[in-house]
Amino acid sequence: MGSLFKPKTQYVEPPKQADPVGFKSEITGVEQIPVKNADGTTTIIERQILTPEQKAVIDRNNRIAEEQLNRIEQLTNNYDISQIDGLKDQLDAFRTTQLSYLDKSVREARMGQERTLQKFGQADSSAAAEARTQLNDSEVAARQQVERDVTAAEQDTRNQEIARSTNLLGIVGNEQQQQNALVANTLSRGAGIQSNFMNALQGYNNSVYQANVFNAQQKMQASQAGMQNMMGLASMAALLAGPMGFGLYGAAGAGGAAGAGAGAAALSDRRAKTEIVPIGRLGSGLTLYTFRYKTGGGVQVGCMADEVEKVFPAAVVTRSDGMKMVKYGEIW
Repeated sequence: MGSLFKPKTQYVEPPKQADPVGFKSEITGVEQIPVKNADGTTTIIERQILTPEQKAVIDRNNRIAEEQLNRIEQLTNNYDISQIDGLKDQLDAFRTTQLSYLDKSVREARMGQERTLQKFGQADSSAAAEARTQLNDSEVAARQQVERDVTAAEQDTRNQEIARSTNLLGIVGNEQQQQNALVANTLSRGAGIQSNFMNALQGYNNSVYQANVFNAQQKMQASQAGMQNMMGLASMAALLAGPMGFGLYGAAGAGGAAGAGAGAAALSDRRAKTEIVPIGRLGSGLTLYTFRYKTGGGVQVGCMADEVEKVFPAAVVTRSDGMKMVKYGEIW
């Protein structure tokens, strides 16, 4: 009961806030979804409506990015020659060719040396013994150079594999950036009450994604720098192969296998691949594809040997079984 000094006040219970209702606009391509928080408040989440095709592209890019990051990690920290298809067989064939040429050259050199010593009656002299020792030392140095060249060729191929994975990572990263820009533009047109928050969140997601890509690239570049130093030492050793001049370049000049400086070739025959999808073009106009080898393994990126052969015929090598390989170091 009230009084003149304390009148009774009629308290009106404020109406409860109506529960937010979700909203979807097919015109702007935006939907708003109310989400109840633990403290009883409600947050309106605004997002782009993705078509099945757009979602498929995002899922594909995420899968490719994860595979290539794993591939880079594998080639830099857990490398094994078996991880590169056909590389061991190729290097074994190269070593056999070089050593065969070396053996033939040494035999001819020894025969010529002995004929000369016999002709001048010096076969049993101390000078003859010294000449034979020098020839033997040159043979040993040449064989060591062949092994250094095989190592350099393996490192060059490994670098190319890392570069291809990094390039594919960059391609899907560019697509992700384009998708992010499309999302930001769509949300702006939707004029939702959470657009500023969503833009900030999208910017954060972009920063996280780019940071991950940057860290992977830094790790790859550090590994490549170490391998490049080793390759530089191998190249210097090739210039100091010994008085006979045996080694990779000498053998190649006589019609042997291609040198390590030209880069090892990778299997790029269309017949060896499946799930072939064009994803862009190189500066030379060649089409770049993602694919998987029929023999198994993760998603790869590269060109088709038949297309490369039309533009860079010297970069294509045909194996004895008719399958074509590409020296990627000559076309990137």
